[in-house]
Amino acid sequence: MGFPYPLVAQNVRGRDSRRRADAVTLAVMKASRWEILGAWMKIWTPPRDVEIPPIPWRAVRLLAAVCAALAAVVIVVIVPALDEVKQRDAAAEARRSAANTRAERARLRHDQRVQRARAAPAARLYATGRSAQARAA
Repeated sequence: MGFPYPLVAQNVRGRDSRRRADAVTLAVMKASRWEILGAWMKIWTPPRDVEIPPIPWRAVRLLAAVCAALAAVVIVVIVPALDEVKQRDAAAEARRSAANTRAERARLRHDQRVQRARAAPAARLYATGRSAQARAA
């Protein structure tokens, strides 16, 4: 079985085996960005001879400051606007609810009013003002 990492020959000239053996070195393997991030977060262990650069703390701090500034802008600008929209929608909903309540009460008043059954002759007597005779009829 061969060596798992690629070999690179540097400055090999001539047929001197000792010189050639000194010149053959391991190629430096670079990790991908995801592998570097995984190694920094301690969720991935890189294989031997893979170059993992140190964590760039200055860039991390800068990114954290930018995120904090963005969050502050969102809180200062967007949240009050959302609150205003919520209040406006709540007021409109309250107006619609009050109108529906008024309409329902008017419908119930009309629907539940006292109704007296009258025959046609009794209605004529009521209309002419003779209510006592209409009650008897």
